Amino acid sequence: MLQIRGLRKAYGDRVALHGLDLDIRAGEILGLLGPNGAGKSTTVRCTVGLSEPDAGAVHVDGIEVRGHANEARRRIGYVPEVARLYEALTPNEFLLLKGRLFDLSDDAIRSSAQRLLTGFGIGDRADEPMTNFSKGMLQKVSISSALLTAPKLLVLDEPLSGLDVETAATVKEVMREFAVRGGA
Repeated sequence: MLQIRGLRKAYGDRVALHGLDLDIRAGEILGLLGPNGAGKSTTVRCTVGLSEPDAGAVHVDGIEVRGHANEARRRIGYVPEVARLYEALTPNEFLLLKGRLFDLSDDAIRSSAQRLLTGFGIGDRADEPMTNFSKGMLQKVSISSALLTAPKLLVLDEPLSGLDVETAATVKEVMREFAVRGGA
């Protein structure tokens, strides 16, 4: 599902990635652990096409991210460390926007949005503007957004940071179910 070969990325004189090789198959969950500055977020950014590596290749579901970023992104669900959502929108409006960007039908978007938001325990707030949502609620909307498009690869950058115990357990369960269904 994800193949990284010889990934290298430097910021000036500081080398963040020294030639990373990594394989993740369908059904697997991998966590990148390490101290600040170890290259975890750089790896994530190169994987999802937000940063161009200096050398090496990233393939998602057989598609090289470099040169085919849009096609690869259609196979990736990405949750950044800090969810940047249009908080003036409701979760339903936000997910409708995201789904339309991926050419999903409105009926399919609404059905998936209801299932995801209800599963995360915020279905009753789906039509409220997100301006007063907690960090955990915003994270649930962000993860719902990543799952909405039925990706093959789910990439989460520090998904449990700042979440309460119950929400963290829910996110872990969602990741397990995603892998069981053949995602990575």
